[in-house]
Amino acid sequence: KRFSDVQEQLSFLIQGYAKVNEYITGEKSSPVLKGQKFQEVIFNELLGAYPEDKIEFTANTPYKGDIVIYPRVKTPTGAIVESSIPIVIDAKEYTTRLPREQIDKLFRDLDALNSPFGILVVSDDAAITSYPSRYISRANKTIFLASYQGKGHITIYAAIRAALTLLSMNGTDIRKSADSISQSGIIQTILSLEKLSEEISKSIDSWNRRLTNLRNEILRKISELKTAIQSIEDQNDIRKSQN
Repeated sequence: KRFSDVQEQLSFLIQGYAKVNEYITGEKSSPVLKGQKFQEVIFNELLGAYPEDKIEFTANTPYKGDIVIYPRVKTPTGAIVESSIPIVIDAKEYTTRLPREQIDKLFRDLDALNSPFGILVVSDDAAITSYPSRYISRANKTIFLASYQGKGHITIYAAIRAALTLLSMNGTDIRKSADSISQSGIIQTILSLEKLSEEISKSIDSWNRRLTNLRNEILRKISELKTAIQSIEDQNDIRKSQN
């Protein structure tokens, strides 16, 4: 609920700003501008969902992806601290197949920042549907492929953040355990959470349709009842006038 409310408000504001900017500058068709705007959209959504985390916009800095996040996690003592593990995010405006070079580039950024996890967000799900899996692992690093349409970047980041907190509370040194992390059930858990999120979204849509149909049916029954009551009253009025 928190995610969806924030995302809806941010999306409305960002879209409104984009329309005004396009009208003033006439730069609507610029691919570079579209890419920059998409990066800002992803940044603002994550910032809105997790204002307590350290979230940096790094699109203009080499070897740092587009966004770097240091999540706040809970330690065994219960203290909330900033994790030393950065999550690196690339946001790319693609409606056709995501080039493999973009994945290679993000792996290089992960190496530069010594990060085990990256998220590559594309603007259209069609850009990643041809990939056999929604995550790619190399050595001790893993990149998750996410679609903006399904808000996968929010779900995946939330799952990684939760996993880091659980490991931290158990006293696990994440950097020393990176190999086991990339091969363990954490990845599968994250993917399952993303799938669950999509299923919940579909269920909510289905419930909304059912509620709408039910509401329409109730309104129809009420209308029919009013018509029947009015008909009875009209007949009574006729009888009274005849008497």
